[in-house]
Amino acid sequence: MTEKSYKNARETAAKELEKLIQQQQVTEQRILHLRQMIASLDALSGIARSKVTKLPGLKDAVLSVFKAAPPDTFLSARDIRQALIEMGFDAGGYSSLLASIYIVLRRLKDKGEIEQRLSEKKGSPVFRQKFRDYLAEL
Repeated sequence: MTEKSYKNARETAAKELEKLIQQQQVTEQRILHLRQMIASLDALSGIARSKVTKLPGLKDAVLSVFKAAPPDTFLSARDIRQALIEMGFDAGGYSSLLASIYIVLRRLKDKGEIEQRLSEKKGSPVFRQKFRDYLAEL
């Protein structure tokens, strides 16, 4: 292969990666929507919560809310709590779900998975997931 064909192959791969990242965002939003729908239908039909609507734990549930949010969207802990409730998250094991969410958010921030700033309207903390920029790393 020549240098030009390597550059062409790299460009093709970079375009495919960009497309897949966009598809991933759409897929995460659809998954969250379907979880919410199934949880609502389970409640309406009296069916016990299905495995599909159960999330492994609070951290994974919080991360799924971030993944389903539009890029660059900052969410408050209350926004996250509302999204968890809407998706049918079982909060029965938590005496204060909001306090538990703040703990998860602090840990995710300390690990560099999310970033925090103050809301322009209320001055309260809001968070967004840090997306790895795969294209910038190329």
